[in-house]
Amino acid sequence: TGGPLHDGPLFEIEPLLVLRQDPSDPESLLFNPGVFLPGPEGKYFVCDRGSGRVAVYATGGEYLFSFGRKGEGPGEFRMMTLQSLSHGILSIFDYTLQRTSYFQTDGTLLATAHSPIGGYALGLARTPVGTILQSGVHMEQDGTTGLTQYSMTVATGTGRDTLRIIRTGLVGDSVRKVETMPDGSMISVGKALPFAGSPQITYYPGHGILATDGDRPELTWHDTNGRTRLHIRIDLPTVPVTAEMKQVVMERERANAEQYANRSGRNMLPSDYDWPNTVGFWRQVAVDDEGWIWCLDVRSQEEHVEGESYLWHVIDDEGRYIGTTGLPTTRPRIAQGKVMCFIVDPETGDRAATVFTLQPAVEGLIYPR
Repeated sequence: TGGPLHDGPLFEIEPLLVLRQDPSDPESLLFNPGVFLPGPEGKYFVCDRGSGRVAVYATGGEYLFSFGRKGEGPGEFRMMTLQSLSHGILSIFDYTLQRTSYFQTDGTLLATAHSPIGGYALGLARTPVGTILQSGVHMEQDGTTGLTQYSMTVATGTGRDTLRIIRTGLVGDSVRKVETMPDGSMISVGKALPFAGSPQITYYPGHGILATDGDRPELTWHDTNGRTRLHIRIDLPTVPVTAEMKQVVMERERANAEQYANRSGRNMLPSDYDWPNTVGFWRQVAVDDEGWIWCLDVRSQEEHVEGESYLWHVIDDEGRYIGTTGLPTTRPRIAQGKVMCFIVDPETGDRAATVFTLQPAVEGLIYPR
């Protein structure tokens, strides 16, 4: 609780390499890349949802090979996401097929596990202690406001017995009721919460299950059986919402509505915002392989200027608030002392998988340990 242990930016961020595609090699082309992670021997693994493949790159960023394809058979995918890479095993979850596929890093398929729980799942993982974790989302309507609640079900290895269910609070920033008007335009009648954080429950191999409410500066670590292990509350003064901040949000809303109109040919009227008095603490949360928690500052994202870094709050594995630093993205993967993200490649203008190094910039900070 309280202020940070270190003042000033915690890290210096330097670009290391870009995983470039070769237009002359169709196998190297990515159509809808998502997560990418570092693996053994300095290789990188990129999940390409557009082609249903995992592309593998060398230490220097050169394309090596890929595995997987579109389909429903063994080792095939309809809508994939790379869940984790731990102990040389890749776990890939398919939202549509509701199953997890396990691969060796050379692309050999080891096993396929179907979801035994059912429902609208966001992810599925098996833990070293034999439990199954399934994250999902529940939606309900309260008047004109759509409410969302995220949860994770911890079940036995067979999936028949539920050990525990971890839930976030109900939030109204993700789902809004949308109606079509007689003239073909669209109107959102739900109330959005523009400065609320995003609720999240995620399993991080080696560290457990992290749950964030999204509306309060609180985080809770659970073990792989769902029991509470560490509760963290960051008591920091909140920032009042100003007219300038509201203007930034509304200008972005208008820009999004214009893009929607150009793409669909229909108009989307502005949302009915339920403006809070103060800005919350974080928007997104990430965890690195050290067990440190990285929280994207809400105000930094709301007032972000193109070309500048985003402000992140850093909390260590003991729950201490270390300080703040800048990162070039809102959705990083942080591992092995590196930041992996998709940003615009200045050479090509395309969105490219890029790797940055993290170097401690304050005295007394040792990272990674």
